[in-house]
Amino acid sequence: RKNGFSVFRVRVRRGGRKRPVSKGICYGKPKTAGVNKLKNQRNLQAIAEGRAGKFLGGLRVLNSYWVNQDAVFKWYEVIMVDPQST
Repeated sequence: RKNGFSVFRVRVRRGGRKRPVSKGICYGKPKTAGVNKLKNQRNLQAIAEGRAGKFLGGLRVLNSYWVNQDAVFKWYEVIMVDPQST
């Protein structure tokens, strides 16, 4: 371990994205009416990095790597850097 570096484990729910609409009602053309089989614009690792950076505003995200997964979640370890100490 080095000073100014920290590692945090982040849990992200696996699977595709569901459109956040009330009672599954989407307005507009049928092409855009999907609710369940949507794909994320960002992968789960990028979502984990974003959550860690949002939770720890004073630190910067350096990198991350996959740790574990089960049927519901994926876990990533996110390496954070303190910009004041380096």
